[in-house]
Amino acid sequence: MKIKFLYLFITLFCFFKVNAQQFAEKTDIQAFKSKVYLSCIISSGNICNGIDILRSTDSVIFESIGSIAGTCGSINSPTTYSFIDESPVFNQTLYYKFGFGGYGESEVMTIKVLNLNQLQYQLYPQPALDFFVLEFENKENIESELQLFNISGQEMSVFKTNLQIFEINTSEIEAGVYVFKLKRNSFSDPIIGKILIQ
Repeated sequence: MKIKFLYLFITLFCFFKVNAQQFAEKTDIQAFKSKVYLSCIISSGNICNGIDILRSTDSVIFESIGSIAGTCGSINSPTTYSFIDESPVFNQTLYYKFGFGGYGESEVMTIKVLNLNQLQYQLYPQPALDFFVLEFENKENIESELQLFNISGQEMSVFKTNLQIFEINTSEIEAGVYVFKLKRNSFSDPIIGKILIQ
């Protein structure tokens, strides 16, 4: 009797773990105006006892930041649920997942929410040793150019990207104080700042 019960328990546990990913037919995550918008579609025929929204800053330890109470899902049709994280942690990668009230969890979704200062960029580490990172707004993925000038005004390096981030290896750059100029497009003023490379 104990063996049959244990077998049934293990079978059910494995069934729920294996089918947790199929429970939600789609999940989505987006950042807009310093908030994170999450949504999931529970597949037709699935029902759970509430949905927990879980967040982590290290992808290992998740904490509940909210829930959708009650019976979720539908026997007859896919059902969409949404949640807004009004106070995400800024300027670092965040990990989110949905917990389906006893039926497992969704896949982990990742996002980074930039909270740019009045200078319109984040620059770190400062001073730079082996590398530096410059993050800026570039939602349209327009080609941007980063120029480095020495204190005499001589252009030392030029980098280009279509992303909203430059990750620059400084091993080939001589130690010193540099002025950078970030050109995002011809319609906006360039962003100018300083960086110390050691």
